[in-house]
Amino acid sequence: MNPMITKELVFAHFAGKTTPLQKRQIEQWLHDETNQESFYQWLVDWERQAPPYAPELDQALERYVQHMQNHPSMASVSSVETLPDISRKSRFSIRWLAAAAVLIGLVFAGWLGRNRIYYQTYRTDFGQTRSLTLSDGSKVTLNANSELQVPRFGFGAETREVVLFGEAFFSVTHQAGHQKFLVKTRGDFNVTVLGTEFTVYSRTRGGKVMLRRGKVELSYTENRQRRQVMLKPGDLATFSRQNQLQLRSQVEPEKFTAFTEKRFVFEDMSLREFGDMLTENYGLQVEISSDQLARRTLVGSFRADNVDDLLDIISEVFGIRVVRHDDTVRFVEDH
Repeated sequence: MNPMITKELVFAHFAGKTTPLQKRQIEQWLHDETNQESFYQWLVDWERQAPPYAPELDQALERYVQHMQNHPSMASVSSVETLPDISRKSRFSIRWLAAAAVLIGLVFAGWLGRNRIYYQTYRTDFGQTRSLTLSDGSKVTLNANSELQVPRFGFGAETREVVLFGEAFFSVTHQAGHQKFLVKTRGDFNVTVLGTEFTVYSRTRGGKVMLRRGKVELSYTENRQRRQVMLKPGDLATFSRQNQLQLRSQVEPEKFTAFTEKRFVFEDMSLREFGDMLTENYGLQVEISSDQLARRTLVGSFRADNVDDLLDIISEVFGIRVVRHDDTVRFVEDH
């Protein structure tokens, strides 16, 4: 029978008061991902009760990795306890390190990525949207097949920095301390704001930033030079795959937040581009029977609760047959 892992036991582990058997039990307990969030939260709770020294997590991790590289045969939880005696502040870092020793060992073994320690990651599956409220009160709606990384520690203290893969609508709260809110993307562009509403799209096809309200600054690289541009409400910034920027003004913001209401707004979107969207949002592989059909464009606003509803709409609007087999969809003209 698996032992009951309690908050008190994990606190004792953070304080270095658990036995080797208890450490192994905690390690086994952490193999279940549903337990990892409790571990992280308890780590934060325990840290708040610790003496008021700022934990140097980056330096501690580097010291641990260097130690394990120099002593590969000692890659275990107990190896943390063999580190040489150092200053009080550094010993605090080692205590912090001991608290996460099980996870760090697993990181070194390749089981758990280092980002898992630093970030809380929110994901959506194909065809799913998700609404979040961050600790600073900012609200985020993730579109399908997207991921948002939020720092577990220090978010909102001096800066508010998140990492986005995919597409999301942000409603950012203004802070009394005027902390900036920074959205980093997979593409080579970032969005910096104080308090505003905007949509960010960042996928392999390129990137987009649509400002609904407030003011944002874009930072991007073009021709090996770092550039900045300010957007005003109604501005749309589009980045090509080569990170070339195009700006449009007086664009209707609702078109770019429609996904939050399960609506789809098409503005001269070709069927080929629609197929790319199906791949991004629903994981479908799309085949089109002819280039002529692929170039036909779609205009309009439609509501669809799922991908099958959306395919039915496209079939009716274009007057074509839609043949779906598992994760492959084929568009065929009726003659």
